[in-house]
Amino acid sequence: MEKKFKMLKKYLALGLLLLASACGMEQSYQRDADQVRLEHLVYWTGLVEEYEEKTGYYPFQKNLNSGQSHGLVRILTKNQQQYFDPNSNQYVAEFDNNTGNSRFKSFSVAQFVSELESKLGREIDEKYDIQKVPTSIPLGYQYFVSEDGYLIWVTCVSCGVTQISTLLM
Repeated sequence: MEKKFKMLKKYLALGLLLLASACGMEQSYQRDADQVRLEHLVYWTGLVEEYEEKTGYYPFQKNLNSGQSHGLVRILTKNQQQYFDPNSNQYVAEFDNNTGNSRFKSFSVAQFVSELESKLGREIDEKYDIQKVPTSIPLGYQYFVSEDGYLIWVTCVSCGVTQISTLLM
């Protein structure tokens, strides 16, 4: 019995060590992913600002109507989009801020890229969230536009307060 107990303790200690190691790797990955998210946020914001300088308005600002006075583009890969598609088995309702497309007028990322490229007169490098599967936070970048301006939003766990990010609790 004592031998089994010692063996169990050994396996438990090994399991805890592996769990601690995995948690450390997850935190390290999250910090790295958040750094990339900040870089991508600066990139997408720069494109939107350049677009506005050339046209005098923000992408899709003129495509809004009184019924839906705010537009939304989810800047996601096709794989990431399944977590926001109610028809997908991977759909995560708590991450969907536009359930049933009722709050915002939706535009696809393909439309967004096409609009940017047509007005900027060049191809752009599409940058996406490097995280493939949502864990405790939603994936991707979200571009919101209204008659008053725009916002590009991303969840960033370890970013804190910077020139382009704020802490929300």
